[in-house]
Amino acid sequence: MARWTLATHVLATIDPSSLVGGVALGLAGTALLVSFGPWDQPYQLSVLQLLEQRYGRFLARVVLLFLAIAMAVLGTLILLDIRPAYARSSAGKDSRQLVQPLS
Repeated sequence: MARWTLATHVLATIDPSSLVGGVALGLAGTALLVSFGPWDQPYQLSVLQLLEQRYGRFLARVVLLFLAIAMAVLGTLILLDIRPAYARSSAGKDSRQLVQPLS
């Protein structure tokens, strides 16, 4: 029998789309902060470093800003459960729960 802790119980009861949408919004906020912040460390990532060397810091910041906007929009769509018709489950939301919560 599996050992249930509070963390496993909480993870078992979280809706997967809420988790993914929340992570997307968190990453969007981080990218937004980095795009406007004075930090140099994020520009050591290879893609940002390449952009900065070829086109300058301004374009690297613009790319991060667009990335933040895209992640914020996608995270919001995920949290609002807006998806294409082909991605909808015919059984509804209850079929997504893989683990039964504690009674």
